[in-house]
Amino acid sequence: MGQSEQRQVSKKSISWATYAKLVGAAAAAAFLGTLAALAVWQAISERRAAMLVTETERRAKEELLSPAGRQRAAVRQLMFDPESASFRNEHSSSNKPLFWCGEVNGRNRMGGMVGFRRYVVELQKEADLSALDEAHLQPSSESKTSDEHVRFTAYWYGYCLAQ
Repeated sequence: MGQSEQRQVSKKSISWATYAKLVGAAAAAAFLGTLAALAVWQAISERRAAMLVTETERRAKEELLSPAGRQRAAVRQLMFDPESASFRNEHSSSNKPLFWCGEVNGRNRMGGMVGFRRYVVELQKEADLSALDEAHLQPSSESKTSDEHVRFTAYWYGYCLAQ
């Protein structure tokens, strides 16, 4: 006699109430098994999330200690919306390795992207982390003084184009 035939026979030999209790117990066991599986999955997910947070924190610390990360942090301090900053064409100066050059784009007060603007950052010596890195952002076209343009142009041509 096969297993399905045994089940049919056992259904007929027991009352409907007993059968319903057995099916209910099996369903309850399956439900509890599902809850246990969900609890395990949640614990794994929480551990993965904690690992991601620690990995993100580690990367952030490394970025702040690296020259590339430090120059980005210095430029972000000049931005209206630092979180929206996107960088391109980043490089260190060939004649002065503590000078970094590149272009940055970010959001303005209206929420629009301003377009890529050049920047020059002078990093302080690594031994002196208490000193602030100095960043110079290309003045916008609406800038009132030509002194800003002249000063930035001198930085850009002096340190960034000498590659």
